[in-house]
Amino acid sequence: MSDNTNIYENINFADFMSSKGSDDLDNFFDTLSDAGISVATTSEEFLSDEDACYTMYNLSDNLVFYGKWMAAKVAGFTALKETGFEAIKASSDRSETIEVKHSSGNEVFVGEWCRKEGVVYASFNGVIEVASASEAKTKLQRDKADLKTAKFLLSALYQDAANLRNAA
Repeated sequence: MSDNTNIYENINFADFMSSKGSDDLDNFFDTLSDAGISVATTSEEFLSDEDACYTMYNLSDNLVFYGKWMAAKVAGFTALKETGFEAIKASSDRSETIEVKHSSGNEVFVGEWCRKEGVVYASFNGVIEVASASEAKTKLQRDKADLKTAKFLLSALYQDAANLRNAA
């Protein structure tokens, strides 16, 4: 066993994350706090938790997901506001009207969806929802994944419309 192996066997997560001359983690916490998100006040406080490594791994996964979600929401909102759904659909790289079977199994409804610039748009009864498009490597894989996303969004829009009808 070499001396380098011994050094790395004895390192702990807090020491590893404490980059010398860098306050990236503290800056990250400040950014979250500025956005109104309650967080640990310092990197030392965060890293002193015995589950800090797991927490950071979990946080990383969630930040990636929600970062893409927020980017899709902002891009979708901006595009809808500036050009509208019909213009987006006309210039999209994939667009179709589809029949979707409601999860109850006995209702089928029609909605529209399209994909443009990394955003999936779904429209039912004039209400539009967006989500992040698939990043799959092949067009066929992206098409399948985005169709699944569109069906999910359309089902949610259909359910919202049904809830409004039932409440009236």
